[in-house]
Amino acid sequence: MYALMIAMNICSNGQAVCAKTVASLRQRYLRDEADPLSQLQYHRALWRLRDYKRYQYTLSQRCFAVPEPDLRVRVDAGKVEAVFQLPQGRQLSPLPAEALCMEDYFEHIGRALRTDSESVWVEYDSESGYPLSIVIGVEAPSAALEALIA
Repeated sequence: MYALMIAMNICSNGQAVCAKTVASLRQRYLRDEADPLSQLQYHRALWRLRDYKRYQYTLSQRCFAVPEPDLRVRVDAGKVEAVFQLPQGRQLSPLPAEALCMEDYFEHIGRALRTDSESVWVEYDSESGYPLSIVIGVEAPSAALEALIA
């Protein structure tokens, strides 16, 4: 089991999204709100609609075996531009494989859901659509798991 937590710091304004557009997306993609693939499609569409050009996020990886240092990831025009190990701020080169742009995370989630949706749990940001937490390798989030990712 591993868990990824993403804390965003948007470095550009992106596009404003009106309530009518969000309602239209919900109607189009969320026919079954309990369906993880529907959730993925809706939140990915919401993310794309915001059209962020530059953003950065902090990636926290949690595994029961070995804790990993947090990473600050900068993305520009859909490509990872730089990765810094926290708290020191040392720039990493080559770029770590787990440092992805949001589109890559959506792809990763989609593959995991198509393979074994029972072992995937994702929490999304309700305004911008990006994944806040991705947990793969558990059947359902337990109280202990929720404490881990909080």
